[in-house]
Amino acid sequence: MDIIKLAIGFAAVIAGCLMFWSLPVPFSSSRTAKGLPFLSIIIPARNEEERIVPLLRSLQEQRFNSFEILVVDDDSSDKTVAVAESFGAKVLRNEGAGKSSACWYGAEQAQGSWLLFLDADTKFESANGLSHLLQFYQEKGARGITALQPFHTVERLYEHLSVIFNIIVVTGMNLFTVWGSRFKTAGSFGPCILCNRDDYFLSGGHKKIEGAIMDDLALGEAFLEQNLPVRCRGERVLYLCACIPKALAV
Repeated sequence: MDIIKLAIGFAAVIAGCLMFWSLPVPFSSSRTAKGLPFLSIIIPARNEEERIVPLLRSLQEQRFNSFEILVVDDDSSDKTVAVAESFGAKVLRNEGAGKSSACWYGAEQAQGSWLLFLDADTKFESANGLSHLLQFYQEKGARGITALQPFHTVERLYEHLSVIFNIIVVTGMNLFTVWGSRFKTAGSFGPCILCNRDDYFLSGGHKKIEGAIMDDLALGEAFLEQNLPVRCRGERVLYLCACIPKALAV
């Protein structure tokens, strides 16, 4: 088993060296949350009673707290609704129409000037993680999308295999390669997408890309069609709680 891990790890390092030549600068820990607008955090969820707990707990611990949490329940049959409400989240019912539909419904009900779409199996690593993300978006002009590919954790041997899938996804968006800026970003990451409300509805949002197989990529394309910037980053401020392989975090 150790030999298999070593082989997979070696292949991942080689692929990473080729594909992730130019890495973005990590978020600065010295940023503050001053002047940031009210935020709506939208979490589509279906049967996430266990995986959503670390995320909701990490949101409670954030130093920046000018936000609302909208958990859009996609016809869960477990205790997702009760768990979300126990953390003070507002729960919206979406009747099992899928992730894109849930995100769109959440955006329609949102009160915030900025929208942050988070997968239920993510969490913020530190109490400043959210404010660092928002400050970065503000410094870049608060336009278009800033998307994060979270730092992944792995617990089982077979889960190392999907590191190849993560590399393919990131590479498929023409990011962080030896070719630098010759290629445009082809889409956005799905687990964490931050945008402002006006740009979201101008692009058509998740309503426009409903039914797309790769909804995150399609949403990024919808923004690009409106000449709105799409910035994708890999960061250790955000983690995936599920047992998914460790990607090349920067």
